[in-house]
Amino acid sequence: MLNYRELTINEICKIEGFHEEIVVEKRVPLSGWFAGIMDDKLKDLPNGSIARLVRQNFHLKYVIPEAILRLSKNPIAGKHYEGELINSINAIDNDFWKSNLILCKELKELLEKIETKEINLPQDFEWFMEEEEQDYYENVRNVILKIGMEL
Repeated sequence: MLNYRELTINEICKIEGFHEEIVVEKRVPLSGWFAGIMDDKLKDLPNGSIARLVRQNFHLKYVIPEAILRLSKNPIAGKHYEGELINSINAIDNDFWKSNLILCKELKELLEKIETKEINLPQDFEWFMEEEEQDYYENVRNVILKIGMEL
């Protein structure tokens, strides 16, 4: 069985049928970022890059299992703010979930555990403001509702 975590982004591109060389457009930050992660293994990418791949709908069949794994270890995973990865997942089109029901179910079960606080936030973490916590759990609920419609 293929261990998706050991694949580089370049290898994932080839598996998905993209064989053209990536052309970096210097004036487009996304292009430079993507070219810069091509030789990185999925497991080695920082949380911010995983969230960005999700937002861009790049390689979701491989990235979502990695996101689920990371969220199970750190429900507030992200680079720019707490919950960035969950917030990115909320932008995924419903068609992806319809054709990936196992991932949909797995994510929904995880998010329900996060929502009911069966999975704890990192021990050293405290919300700065109550509104941040409310927004975070509202985002969790929104993703649960969105993907729950597909099951």
